[in-house]
Amino acid sequence: ISSFLNALATISLIPLVYFLLYGKFEIEILQSDFFKKIIFFDEQKINLLNVIIFFISFFALSSFFKIFSTFYIQKIRRKLTVDYQNETLIEFFKAEWHFFYKTKISNISSAVYRDLNHVSSAIISWLNIFSSFCLLIFLIIVPFLISIKLTISILLISGFLFLPFLKITQ
Repeated sequence: ISSFLNALATISLIPLVYFLLYGKFEIEILQSDFFKKIIFFDEQKINLLNVIIFFISFFALSSFFKIFSTFYIQKIRRKLTVDYQNETLIEFFKAEWHFFYKTKISNISSAVYRDLNHVSSAIISWLNIFSSFCLLIFLIIVPFLISIKLTISILLISGFLFLPFLKITQ
């Protein structure tokens, strides 16, 4: 949801920039009827204030969902951490006294803490990768929905501009 709202907020930059540069916005600039309907429900009400409100509201909603997503990821991390700690504690209680006699408690505590930190960091990393992948998908799809020709042209031009830098780095 955050990625989708972020993509819409990015699209809403188009009319905002036109208003700031030219003082008006013509709906024909958007080549996709799909986005004309999403961004503007009534063409007669297109003015700078509405465009700014639209832009700010999408970024605010996107930020809210990003915060919610981060909160939920941390909640999952905490639950997994507590579950892991409980399982480890149960295994310690099952251990023979020889285990505690041969091993220092500080080493056990350090190992558990270190392992727990690695596991929770890995989980957070995978969840963040998934979130970033969703955002990437939206940021790839949205330009094609706006204008296929323009997107392909920009990608080709970017590729040609990138080639000299590729040669330099080798």
